[in-house]
Amino acid sequence: MVFGVLATGTTSQSSRLRNRLRQEPSRRVQAKQVTTAIDSARELGVGINADFDYLREQMLNELIEDPRIHSALAAQLRQSFDKNIQQSHDFLQLAKLVRGHAEGLLREKSPDRPLSEAAQFAPTEGSIFYAAQLMIRKLDSLAFLEDPMRSRDDVDTFTFHSVFRTYTLIYQWQAREREITLKLDGGSWGTCTYNKNAIGAVLQGILDNLVKYAPPGSTAAMRLDERRDRVIASFTSLGPIILESERSAIFLPGVRGSAPIAASVDGQGIGLATAHQISETLGLKLSVTQSETADGKYRDYYSTTFSFEVELDAPPPTPRE
Repeated sequence: MVFGVLATGTTSQSSRLRNRLRQEPSRRVQAKQVTTAIDSARELGVGINADFDYLREQMLNELIEDPRIHSALAAQLRQSFDKNIQQSHDFLQLAKLVRGHAEGLLREKSPDRPLSEAAQFAPTEGSIFYAAQLMIRKLDSLAFLEDPMRSRDDVDTFTFHSVFRTYTLIYQWQAREREITLKLDGGSWGTCTYNKNAIGAVLQGILDNLVKYAPPGSTAAMRLDERRDRVIASFTSLGPIILESERSAIFLPGVRGSAPIAASVDGQGIGLATAHQISETLGLKLSVTQSETADGKYRDYYSTTFSFEVELDAPPPTPRE
């Protein structure tokens, strides 16, 4: 039997098989016919692959352009989350408990220092503290994937730099474990009015992607470019190639680039999807660009930049010297 087709030209046939073949003439196929068909299919391989690539690109374009498909993918992910809502809630409580214990240990060792500074003097407790912080924020960000319009609620006025610094500190610990250097250039002193957690979820999605895909030993640059009425945040690092047909698709829920999949890099396609949905809701203009040539030192890695912008409430005051 080859792909469900019974071949009568085989040398070893049981009496039961011969009897069945006599009773079902439509299944009687010569072995030579089967092998000929297989050889013919193999000869068509190049054309079939080309057609597959074309159809795949067309399908991705439809996914990008059709908001109904986007919503359906998000709904499917939400259904998966809902099935494990109790486990997620339990895990969230555990993460908060771990963070609380880590905070207590840091305060015991450095009672006069802020937690961020205390963590520098106690690396073990500090890594536990930041790992718990990251887990809590990741779970909280799922609320925006479930309902992007939540990003319009509970707005507050704050300096973008303060939120940016919070997430930078968290991911510096993650980067350090992977031997990735994070550099910050620029700053922002103006205030903006947004849902602070939503802006944090955008930062989390981008930084998580950066730390996950940048090769060990590489350097990533984070830049804040403040203008009169807005601040542009950009994140440049080395990452796997993003095909032209995938530039927009990687922001869809559950969709990942072919290069990370081929490299067996873990991921669920949630972080960037959440960031994109918030960006679309708030008009943050989240985008990605990538160099056309691979890096000279790290083979198969390309300079990749994610960026978005937030509107400032008023011209920023002059920073204190």
